[in-house]
Amino acid sequence: MTVRAKLHVSTVTNHEWGGKTRRFETRYDDTIREDQRFQKDTHSGHAELMIDNPTALAQFELGKDYYVDFFSSKAGRLGVVGVCINRIGMHQGIEK
Repeated sequence: MTVRAKLHVSTVTNHEWGGKTRRFETRYDDTIREDQRFQKDTHSGHAELMIDNPTALAQFELGKDYYVDFFSSKAGRLGVVGVCINRIGMHQGIEK
């Protein structure tokens, strides 16, 4: 089973060592039909990513929304997050 969440980049924290942390939070507009559906299924939560790759950092802009798909790694495939990270050169995953 796959669960899709819609996450909003709410904050960016700069680190002395050069990287940045992006905080993603659920946030929905009750006037948008799609958001009403997401609010029902994934109504609260957050995720933080510390990123030290400038190309990857550019992919996640403050104030924008992103879809994230979650499914078991036992499914024998890379998750959407893994695929996106591969495309921007952050992580080399191995697909089974």
